[in-house]
Amino acid sequence: GELMSAAPTSAAEEVIVHLLKTSEAVSDFIKEGENHRLVPDQIPAGWKGNPGIVYEQQGDNRQRLVDGTETGLIHATFSIYCITRNRGVSRAMTQAVRPALAVNGSATIAGVRVRQVFVKNGERDESLPSADGNEPPERYRAIDVVVHYRT
Repeated sequence: GELMSAAPTSAAEEVIVHLLKTSEAVSDFIKEGENHRLVPDQIPAGWKGNPGIVYEQQGDNRQRLVDGTETGLIHATFSIYCITRNRGVSRAMTQAVRPALAVNGSATIAGVRVRQVFVKNGERDESLPSADGNEPPERYRAIDVVVHYRT
């Protein structure tokens, strides 16, 4: 259906999705029945202004030593968009998302060996056109996150 979460395509994405889905504070905003309004890349048409989260992987860098040897550590950068038509709600969502995503110290999350998940300071307050061009634009607040993990 419209609300189904897409299957993650990268190990870092698995980590982001797992942390958001297992946070009660985040799920309070985005869970509907057994599904979460949590998808990659763009807002689906079915949300109709209900709060949801879109995540977008901006890139991943394999860490290398000076001589070019790979350390096995990857840094994957994401933007997390907390989407709703109500600015106060999107601010409350970001306040739930920040602690849900912050992982200090090594942990295995969704089968991925995570060194750290770093949530950057600051947020961007922007608007995105809705999937259905006749609807009002969606407001969102964006947070940037870096997942440090091992292959």
